[in-house]
Amino acid sequence: MYSSSDIDENHIAIIGISGRFPKAANIEDFWDNLVSGRDSVVHYSKDELLKDGIEESVLEDPLYVRAQILLENPEEFDAGFFDYSRREAEEIDPQQRIFLECVWEAIESAGYSPFKYEGPIGLFGSIGMNFYLHELLKSGVSLVDSVKGYQLMLGNTSDHLSTRVGYKLDLKGPCVGVQSACSSSLVAVHHACQSLITGECDMAAAGGVFVGGYRKCGYLYEPGSIRSSDGYCRVFDKNASGTVRGAGAGVVFLKPLIQAIDDGDYIRGIIRASAINNDGHGKIGYTAPSVDGQSKVIFEAIEVSGVDVEKMAFVEAHGTGTILGDPIEVKALSYAFKEFTSRKKYCAIGSVKSNIGHLDVAAGVAGLIKAVLALEKGVFPATLNFDVPNPELQLEESPFYVAKENVPIERLGSVAYGCVSSFGIGGTNAHVVLQSPPPFDRTSSEGSLAFFPISAKSPATLRRRKAQLFEFLKKHPDVPLADAAYTLQRKSHDFTYRDICLGRNPDEMLGDLSGSSERVVRSARKSREALSIGFLFPGQGAQRVGMGYDLYKSSPVFRSHIDSCDAILSAYLDIGLVEMLYPKGDRLEETEVLLTETKYAQPALFAIEYSLAMFWMSFGLKPDFMIGHSLGELTAACIAGIWSLEDAARIVCERGRLMGESAVGQMMALPIGESLYREKYGARTDCEVAAINAPNQVVVGGSPSSIERLRCWIEDDHIEYKLLKTTRAFHSGSMESAARKFEGFMESVTFNEPVVSIISNLTGKAFGAENATPIYWSRQMREAVKFSECVETVLDGSNKVFLEVGPGATLSSFIESHPGCGEEHLILSSLQGSGSGSTDLSEVGRTLRTLWGNNMKLEWPSSSNLEDLNCVPLPTYPFERSLYSLRPDAQSQSSEPVSFDDSEIDEHRLLSSKYVPPRNEIDAAIVDIWQSHLKIDKIGIHDDYYELGGHSLLAIQIINDMSKVFDIDLKQEVFFEQPMISKISDWIESVRWLKGDSEDKLLEKDIEIEYL
Repeated sequence: MYSSSDIDENHIAIIGISGRFPKAANIEDFWDNLVSGRDSVVHYSKDELLKDGIEESVLEDPLYVRAQILLENPEEFDAGFFDYSRREAEEIDPQQRIFLECVWEAIESAGYSPFKYEGPIGLFGSIGMNFYLHELLKSGVSLVDSVKGYQLMLGNTSDHLSTRVGYKLDLKGPCVGVQSACSSSLVAVHHACQSLITGECDMAAAGGVFVGGYRKCGYLYEPGSIRSSDGYCRVFDKNASGTVRGAGAGVVFLKPLIQAIDDGDYIRGIIRASAINNDGHGKIGYTAPSVDGQSKVIFEAIEVSGVDVEKMAFVEAHGTGTILGDPIEVKALSYAFKEFTSRKKYCAIGSVKSNIGHLDVAAGVAGLIKAVLALEKGVFPATLNFDVPNPELQLEESPFYVAKENVPIERLGSVAYGCVSSFGIGGTNAHVVLQSPPPFDRTSSEGSLAFFPISAKSPATLRRRKAQLFEFLKKHPDVPLADAAYTLQRKSHDFTYRDICLGRNPDEMLGDLSGSSERVVRSARKSREALSIGFLFPGQGAQRVGMGYDLYKSSPVFRSHIDSCDAILSAYLDIGLVEMLYPKGDRLEETEVLLTETKYAQPALFAIEYSLAMFWMSFGLKPDFMIGHSLGELTAACIAGIWSLEDAARIVCERGRLMGESAVGQMMALPIGESLYREKYGARTDCEVAAINAPNQVVVGGSPSSIERLRCWIEDDHIEYKLLKTTRAFHSGSMESAARKFEGFMESVTFNEPVVSIISNLTGKAFGAENATPIYWSRQMREAVKFSECVETVLDGSNKVFLEVGPGATLSSFIESHPGCGEEHLILSSLQGSGSGSTDLSEVGRTLRTLWGNNMKLEWPSSSNLEDLNCVPLPTYPFERSLYSLRPDAQSQSSEPVSFDDSEIDEHRLLSSKYVPPRNEIDAAIVDIWQSHLKIDKIGIHDDYYELGGHSLLAIQIINDMSKVFDIDLKQEVFFEQPMISKISDWIESVRWLKGDSEDKLLEKDIEIEYL
């Protein structure tokens, strides 16, 4: 856990970071570029720019600088991930699309899912000038259509940046656009902090995006302007001549520090204080900076933070490299710092603009991200292109020196401090004081079973997700597996394609991640009713030495309940439960013999079943019904609360003792029905039917001699059989004496009403009041187990899950053989059976995978105490980006687009409906219209318009086109109430059939159309 020293209620934790910067697709690449001293400027040859459309006369101008900083592939986007149609995605400014992806990544990197977090999340975002719309207008793309024009307006104005993201990610807190020119994104961070402090939201994202162009080009240098004369930003250098326009996006995800510590968030940095102000008119011009305004905002932030400026390791400056701006900024910094200290040249200053250029509205958040990473990594990256300081800065008399090389950050005690400035043209200034993350004491949970839930929107992306995690664990072997699992579980998304990997240590997890590349579970129950789950508890005969050992060693939940049973059973058994279940090597044969004896077998099996039930229930799998086979019904009664665990242990031990003292007998399983058995053999033998496990499967029991005679007749009739490994004939006449004694014993037991439905072995029906009596449990020991009737009772519909809660899959096989069981029923097991070839952990993984794949809501038991777990910044979703652009020349400039690998997809899209082709000419005509507008190649007649990515504005165009094609007034209510081609087509066909009636009369008659 984090220590809680020096924490104020107004301190804000940075728990998530994301960004896309020039030559850096993610934060890791960005940091690597910074510490490696790489800049992002590209210098073009004359031929390159001529080829890209720049006129030769422009290139011949000696002031034309053939340099540029571009964001790679800014028009590529994962439209499918955010449920956008191609048409809608292309109409949205790429800046907004990039920002949407970055907000998702920032939230996910913090270990949260915006769709699962119940509290309000806020968003404060800034966006730069829209060059995309400018390019469209310049290229002559037709924007005449009124609906299309309105949609373009929604997708290309700054007003809709934050609200669009809030809509797509279901954010309930304030979603606000912040525009103050170059300082916008740092001002957005300030507003996010204030929103958190005042309680408007629980968490907040803040940042900005700027894409300054989509084509190769340079710029015309104007002496004295903000643009550099040579394409390099030489911050604080005597040869500085300005900056270079960059491009990029950055987002930070914030939360009150106290709450972040309590919630186990991974804290990447702390905002001690932030401040904003405006210059007013006390300066030489609107675009000029102000020493007074800048120094005041810096002083205010430092004073509020309470940080001793002599402990400040660095200042990430606004630093544009302009002749006027740099001296004013350093002077303002000096004035503010000198209010607190007289020390000189102890604090490093630098600017990320020397690496990536000026990111316009995203400049502030880019500097903030650099500063946070610097405090986290312990080094402040060098400012590039710096040689000799600008004498106008007067650094010798200031507290500052320029970080010409990477500067190690010395922690004073356990913390370090830094600050960030961002100043906007026009006069809005912002300053933030940062602190390194608090100390963290990590608790190891090596050996505990960890679960990695992983999902994606395509099989190919699922494989990439697993490959990401594999590489992450290899690269970061020190990250506790429990923390990684906790992070994935907390942010787990229920995307269509799913897998769950598990392991007790990094090597096991790496093995499961790499060895399961083809293992994909596709959610098939998107729109069906919730699954009903039943626990099946097997009876004696399923037990084996070592059952559940892997879980005992790796699951704290399972182990704690086994240990509790061990402590209780010690009063009734002459050997410890754990010692009997998991013997040392020299006692293996001895305990194998013990587990064949009823008085030991039944308590051991009960303990395993009870602990397994608690294990599954820790995943939120609460049974809707339970069926126990013989002994298993006692486990079910305990789980249902009919009696306590202590009473159940006492009951099971007494039952096992009495049954074990009965006469010696044998049991035989036969693949025939009860009626056939009685017809052919009932009159010839005294072997009784002990269990009806399936319509064509019975177990009979009797004395050894009776069973031997029956065996001979069975062999003569060429019927297969199986002699069970038991020395008693349970549920037969040999149990009469034991049953009477057991009834007397049960008189001392207190019975409660069951809280979960149990299906009775005696009646095959749900438990009633008559089942909570001593005589019932006496009969339950003596009479035949009607398991087949129990199954018949619950096989009254689909959406049933049968989970065998015990070793092996004996009961599962009975259900599978039942004629009422179909593909719609899920039949799962908990532990391996004898000779199954699998492991206990593989069975657990398969069951969890199948349940989650069928939309069963899972909770995740922590592998250690929750207070010992913390999130870690894991790789975020690997977007499957493709080109989305209305610009005519976009295709030639884009890299090869990434596309889905749909080789494993058996449906036309990731929709809830299967593809159904047109039935007739009306269907085909409507499909053509929809495909044209939605820009989707394959649309089925049962596909939902909104699942295809459609929206209400586009629907108006589609309705108009369909009305023209069919020469009919298609009512909007027909489209919006039932937005499927098949239903609209049927409506049109009905109108044509009623030739003499108008469409209005058709609606008035309320004619019902039977849809497919």
